[in-house]
Amino acid sequence: MKLFRELAVILILMVGSLYLIFAPDFIDAQELPSVDNNKPAVLDPLERIFYSNEWKHETQRTVKLGGYAFVILRTGVDSCVPIISQASEAKFYAIHPTTIDTPSSKGGDTGVFYEALIPRNDQSCLISRYVFAEWKPSASGKQIFKVGEQVITVNVDIEGEYKSPKRTLSIALTNSYLIQGHCKRYCKREGELAHKYANMLVGHHIRPIQNWAFFPPVKNGLLDIDHGSEHGISFRQTTLKYAVSGQVGFPRMTHYSDRITYLQALEATVQELGLVGKSWVYAVDEPEVTSGLIEELKLYKVFAPSVKVMVTTDFDPRLSEFVDVFAPVYNNLVSADKPSKPLYSGKEIWSYASCMGSCGPNRKSNLNVKRDPGPNTNLPDFLIDRPVKKLFEFFKKLEDLSVDGALYYEATEGYPLYRMGIDLITDQWNFGGNGDGLLAYPGRPGEFGLSEHQPLHSLRLKFIRHAIENYW
Repeated sequence: MKLFRELAVILILMVGSLYLIFAPDFIDAQELPSVDNNKPAVLDPLERIFYSNEWKHETQRTVKLGGYAFVILRTGVDSCVPIISQASEAKFYAIHPTTIDTPSSKGGDTGVFYEALIPRNDQSCLISRYVFAEWKPSASGKQIFKVGEQVITVNVDIEGEYKSPKRTLSIALTNSYLIQGHCKRYCKREGELAHKYANMLVGHHIRPIQNWAFFPPVKNGLLDIDHGSEHGISFRQTTLKYAVSGQVGFPRMTHYSDRITYLQALEATVQELGLVGKSWVYAVDEPEVTSGLIEELKLYKVFAPSVKVMVTTDFDPRLSEFVDVFAPVYNNLVSADKPSKPLYSGKEIWSYASCMGSCGPNRKSNLNVKRDPGPNTNLPDFLIDRPVKKLFEFFKKLEDLSVDGALYYEATEGYPLYRMGIDLITDQWNFGGNGDGLLAYPGRPGEFGLSEHQPLHSLRLKFIRHAIENYW
């Protein structure tokens, strides 16, 4: 009997060793939870996998009526096991791993994070054992998921109702970037991609800005906002259609050779469309205040007085007469050394987020540029290698400050790197910081079982939607 037991132990060890040798790539003993790591479970807190190891069979979610609930599920050893939900509209995404070797800030974290969300199918399910599930609860109660034979329970409490945010988060969506992220060389998909990506942002309560396919030409004293409509890329189709809260951003005058003519046409167009008080121009980005800047801003007030002028800078009394919306960088807005809110009296205040304290060289000009972690500001940001509470702090702080809006510089900044051989889903470093200016990934047909070009959500985009629904 003793010999039999010893032989059985040896056999088990041999089988285990073979399993570790030939196991699929997505099974990594170092990254899996230590308790019941081969059993289906749900990540209990609202958090990233990297920052939590609390896997359970039951969890709690509190949401507002009309908002979304979501969880991160873990399958068993079989990453493609069927997942069944009571909520017929529940959507499932495989969560793609990304290895971060250089932290976004000094002393930050490195390792395997899970970030890009791929619609779950019989190919994408092979990516990892982690699945993102989302649905819109209609009432408080239990939401049951069946992962293989394991039952997962999510207790949903609905507290209050989500209608619309008190302030708007605006994010640039550059049309030319979309083409470069989806096609190795030029392809005629401007209209298709413009609408898919704009719908993605609007579906997460975000206002897409700078998302026109081209600058609307001047025609008969007006902006021709229907130019290009036969291809679905007119200003009316790409910009007016997705103007969250009716607020429409127009191009700055520096894009036109005849600035005065453009401003006059802009004013006439705003009057004709009934957009007085609802139109604005992102006039200058983080400028140095000079006499030249002041003269430039004066032109807006003289020739397009019905259009609000927004500049990403701290309050400056020299600009007060010509600027309607000040958008100081977030770090400055919350700093005790910067202008206090009372100085902005009579002006709108937006918070501006760009590079999030870790700005560096742009990889589009030099792929081999050294990756240097930025300073550890301990301020909230939208980067991948951060616990979710840091992202939530961004929205909570702006709520406390009662600002009028928020602006993030870009959702697809890194897309041109695709043509330079960079896989954005696994390498998100561009200006500095992991995932800065990259809130969606290009999904292309033939990859991960996808059949069409489409934006792939990031896990951070879902966290942003949750923050807007619950803190704004």
